[in-house]
Amino acid sequence: MNIILNGKKKFIVDKLSLAELVKNVCQETDHVIVELNGKIIKRQQWHKLLLSDGDVLEFVTIVGGG
Repeated sequence: MNIILNGKKKFIVDKLSLAELVKNVCQETDHVIVELNGKIIKRQQWHKLLLSDGDVLEFVTIVGGG
């Protein structure tokens, strides 16, 4: 199935959870915020949520510094 991830089309396998996608895409998942179809998804929901064809996701990584 096809999704849009950070503005780019991406093909993924069916029945993939949001947690699996984050793990596959991001090297460090501790500081990632996920927006799915315009809504921020809490980390506790990532394992429960299966992605669907046409979903639009944005992954934002929080970076600290000074």
